Amino acid sequence: MKKYILRFALVILPVATITSCETAPNFVSTEGASLSHIHIGHTLTAWPDTPDQQGLFQTAENLANESARRIVALDNQIEREPQTFSTTQVTNEVNKISALVSTPSDSKSYSVTSSLKKAIDHINYAKESDDASRNVIEGASYFEQNSVGIFKRAAVFENIATNIQSDQERSEIGQSVNNLRVIIVQILEGADIDKDGTIGSSPNEYGLGQLRDHLAGVIGNEYPAYRPYPKKVLFGVLKLKSGTQSFSGSGASGSYGRYSY
Repeated sequence: MKKYILRFALVILPVATITSCETAPNFVSTEGASLSHIHIGHTLTAWPDTPDQQGLFQTAENLANESARRIVALDNQIEREPQTFSTTQVTNEVNKISALVSTPSDSKSYSVTSSLKKAIDHINYAKESDDASRNVIEGASYFEQNSVGIFKRAAVFENIATNIQSDQERSEIGQSVNNLRVIIVQILEGADIDKDGTIGSSPNEYGLGQLRDHLAGVIGNEYPAYRPYPKKVLFGVLKLKSGTQSFSGSGASGSYGRYSY
């Protein structure tokens, strides 16, 4: 199975207090922090209630990658034991994986789609910030448009997973799991639907990898340059006597992420 290598700096620093990101256009920057870039940081670097407080978009990537690993393992197991695998075990595992992809098990949990929806929200906050560049404004619009294929595939994934029943023929279950494997890989890596040799010719072809590349292009074209802010800036909100609110802190750099199912 091939690997999709992506590059973006991550940040791991101490945590401070957080307030709703939707109020951020009213914040006052005290140390030259770009409000638009802070919203992008919530998407790519850190957000307080995600697993390990990672960025919302990276959370979507991580959950998709975990789902892919588990589906690949399940598909391989069925291929090894086509006549003897436990249909109940497979059905239970598929239901758990489906919760990671589309419908979270509870309101406080994250799935690929819920994480991506929140990432889109924060990219739109970046677009709507007073200090947003034309580059961010245009890039944010394309980011949302190019997400549609991922949501469509996630819906198909959930539908297939829901229809798998432990009393089905093993061959039917095996085919369904193999279909889930194809779909989750496409959610990660995209799909060359029009067979032109390129993934990304249309929004329906985009996977998370192409969206990540798009965001990398947006922040790479920023001037002044985009810099990943540490958590004390992304999460830190200071209430001033005037009633306004402000971020404080400085930038930082970190390591790289990748898909490795």
